[in-house]
Amino acid sequence: MDARSLSKNEAFARLDELLAQLPAMEARGARLATAREARQLRQLNDDYCARTVEWELINAECQELMHEEEALREDAKTKTERYGTVVARIRFLSELIAVRQAPHARAHKALDATLETGALTLDDPLDDLALDDDGFFSLEQAITNYQQEYAAILSRCKELGT
Repeated sequence: MDARSLSKNEAFARLDELLAQLPAMEARGARLATAREARQLRQLNDDYCARTVEWELINAECQELMHEEEALREDAKTKTERYGTVVARIRFLSELIAVRQAPHARAHKALDATLETGALTLDDPLDDLALDDDGFFSLEQAITNYQQEYAAILSRCKELGT
């Protein structure tokens, strides 16, 4: 509907209809805000958990190799190709740990900040609150359409005067 083509009576009647829908739209807006927060929290948590798993696997392998390297170092007879391979892998993993440390810390910090400032926690049913993609985008589009129509009708009513 093009608001510019509405007569004064039509524009004000439509404004009344939109105002009657406002409480329902505010509730839908609150639902959308909750879904956004749930999606963000879920994403941050998934990212942090993935980085934590990666971090733990790298650290575990490095620790295991360090024990093996120590045993190989103590037995002079086994300072063979395996010893060199173990030492090289330890160096690689140590560098990988250093490289992964900052992203892991940032992911943890982002998750903590969101948990501190948001209304949701990791104990909330985030998947249910986040809505599936179709539901989320449909709700978002309905609210956007309402806001745009409301703004256009309100502008038309101001233009027409009371």
